[in-house]
Amino acid sequence: MEIKLKNLSCETLQQLNIVLAEKKIIAVTGEEKELFLNILHLKEKVTGTIYIDGKRLLQKNKICYRSSIYLVKDNLDYPTPIATVGEYLHFMIQKLHLSFQNEEKKIKDALHLVGLQEEMVHRSLLALSCSEKKLLRMSEALLVNPEVFLLENPFDNLDYKNIKKLVRIFNKLKEKYQKTIVFTTDNCEEIYQYADDVIILKKGTVLLEGTVSEVYSNKMILEKEKISVPKSILFSDYVQEKKGIHLDYYKDIRDLIKEIYRKI
Repeated sequence: MEIKLKNLSCETLQQLNIVLAEKKIIAVTGEEKELFLNILHLKEKVTGTIYIDGKRLLQKNKICYRSSIYLVKDNLDYPTPIATVGEYLHFMIQKLHLSFQNEEKKIKDALHLVGLQEEMVHRSLLALSCSEKKLLRMSEALLVNPEVFLLENPFDNLDYKNIKKLVRIFNKLKEKYQKTIVFTTDNCEEIYQYADDVIILKKGTVLLEGTVSEVYSNKMILEKEKISVPKSILFSDYVQEKKGIHLDYYKDIRDLIKEIYRKI
């Protein structure tokens, strides 16, 4: 599902003109990044126009749009008197008006997809680690199965193993199921490694947007605005400046090392 924002404005973000392409992993960083997700989730009062797959979003089709998009918040709320993971997911299925032939199996499948064991359904919510809470929220989103996943800081408090697990889920959703994933972060290394495109928000508007390589090659603008640049790009630029040797930008450090061996 492609989302296009045309001249979209709210109280603190102005004149957003962006296309969020379908089947992409898109990072949003900078000021008001969480507000940007709320705009996409129709939680903010805005002016301007939103287009979904080329068609203008109108009041009569907002319900359909909302069912195609799901926001995974950074925090996990514990509805009283819900105590276990299984109870929580059953509660969310009812709250979101989802319907499955076999709820128990669907819950176990969703937990399995994010790398959590079936026995997790009996675990207390209060006993979950930060990583487990993150993965639980992702399993909740998989139950909803939207066209567009919106995620607040999904990699925060995750170790490297669980980050790679989450990235594999993102790529599978994108490549096999044609989903779009939009996530927020202030970590430029996460953006460069895991996203296809990036949107940088600054001073109430979009400073830069495009593929990660295109955006992070805008050296003068990034330096002027004091925005961090991924280390591999800084290294390639340093080699070009000091040695006159051109190195392509690589996400995988192993590919960069191979390029160095070829050139030097």
